[in-house]
Amino acid sequence: MPSKRSSGRPDDGPAPFRCTRPGSIPTEPETDDASSLRLYAAVVDRANVFGKDVLEVGCGRGAGSHFILSALQARSVTGVDLAGRAIARCRAEYRQTGLTFRQADAERLPFANASFDVVVNIESSHAYPSMAKFLDQVGRVLRPGGFLLFADLRAAPKLAALRSELRASDLGVVEEEDITANVVRSLERRSPSTLERLQAVPGPFRAAAIEFSAVVGTPMYELLKSGQTRYIRLILRKTSSFSIARGDDPDPAAAATTAAQPVGASQTAGSRS
Repeated sequence: MPSKRSSGRPDDGPAPFRCTRPGSIPTEPETDDASSLRLYAAVVDRANVFGKDVLEVGCGRGAGSHFILSALQARSVTGVDLAGRAIARCRAEYRQTGLTFRQADAERLPFANASFDVVVNIESSHAYPSMAKFLDQVGRVLRPGGFLLFADLRAAPKLAALRSELRASDLGVVEEEDITANVVRSLERRSPSTLERLQAVPGPFRAAAIEFSAVVGTPMYELLKSGQTRYIRLILRKTSSFSIARGDDPDPAAAATTAAQPVGASQTAGSRS
């Protein structure tokens, strides 16, 4: 399936891209990296993260977290991922003040209540055993009025269940957009460069890598193009004080460490110019 994990930084270093301004969508060249960062810009730059403390849940290889700190000028970005190898790679590649990475479970976030102004979750939640537990944790770690900036794909019949889970959470929907058509066009534009890059994958694994990348002709591409799978973008805002109803308490030692972080500026919704 299309994933920031399949379109992250290549082993030989970052692909070049250009921003029309800090926080804008990267333009040329049409590569997996540029497409991935365009998605981050389209999702995260819909709200003002300047000077905010941001948590990315499901940070993968870390390029998105780095982009949020460097281009969108968040005060701090903490990236978490369940995969220890991904976190090790993030720590090796991105050594920057204000940017930290930690292995963690999306359904058991090891941070104190009200630790972050913004939570970012891009193309990750479809793999979680319990979306409700994840939303509980987001509501817990967000400060009052904080935002969840979300983008992911779902089979069309499952969208109603997702909306029901959102209504049952402490998060209110501020904005919703179906970006399936945009994703399909991006897949079509970058398919030639993706297929060229994947020729370097050893033969026994190449077919799986191509299918995972959702290039033109793969099952996931066809599901998106036909509308059987939808890709949605959401801005949600914490609407009430959180009381743990379904999620677990965070690790006390980790929570005590995080609680020492300074409180960020107030949240203000914004939009790209």
